[in-house]
Amino acid sequence: MHKVLMFVLSCFILSLNATEPHKTIIWDTVNYPPSLITEGPYKNQGFSDMSRELFMFRLKAYEHEMETGSIQKAMRDIESKQNFCFVGLTRDKFKDEFIQFSIPFIEILPNSLVIRTKDLKRFKSYVGTNNSVNLHRLLQNSGFDFGYVKNRQYTPFIDRLISLNDEKKHLFSKEIKEDNDGIIQMLAREKFDYTIEYPTVLSYVKQNKAIEEEFSKFLIQSADKLSKLYVGCSQNEFGREVIKEVNTVIRDNQDMFESFYRTWLDYDSKKQYLEFNAK
Repeated sequence: MHKVLMFVLSCFILSLNATEPHKTIIWDTVNYPPSLITEGPYKNQGFSDMSRELFMFRLKAYEHEMETGSIQKAMRDIESKQNFCFVGLTRDKFKDEFIQFSIPFIEILPNSLVIRTKDLKRFKSYVGTNNSVNLHRLLQNSGFDFGYVKNRQYTPFIDRLISLNDEKKHLFSKEIKEDNDGIIQMLAREKFDYTIEYPTVLSYVKQNKAIEEEFSKFLIQSADKLSKLYVGCSQNEFGREVIKEVNTVIRDNQDMFESFYRTWLDYDSKKQYLEFNAK
């Protein structure tokens, strides 16, 4: 009788396991320092990397796997409605169509207009109040060459200005691929006169690529608000459940997420970040 009961119980447990939903989150990541770092001495130490580690630690009901690739792969994975998630996404109407977003887990400094410091005098007439630049007006001037990353989404405002001017000869788009020269390195080599980049990326590239050129950065008028970063998962029942739990982790650990970001700020950027947060 005992053996029969054990057999029935075993069958019951197996049937439960067979019907239990798959509870593994597959975290996609890309190499986009210092938010996400997939190689080198700072591997997995970017501010979004550390945020992802915290999510993985707090979401104890799930198994966790990692996959490294391109942002295009990550978007395809999430759109496939499998159990994929990504930490460190910006949000727009296109992504809203297939991504289940969390509440923002961090706000970061906005994109800055970056020039070589030795060219400051040339740009003086374009710098207004609060050390900000009128990008719309600057893009009209064919005497300044502008370099930007092709198909990158900056902000809706910046993207619109680039779209309105992208056929002009003094705008140079660059498709950045692995092992290719980055946009900051090209600016240092005087391939163009100015570009747009996040302050943390500028600092990271300058330090890790041993660039001797000095740069100056400016806020962009009408695009000078902190940028929100999100966790995104597939738009299915699994993704919606994960995001609910992710939101709880975010609410309970806001200061820690912010500390991960501040680790990568230089002195001037830390000061600017405090000023933004004080508004």
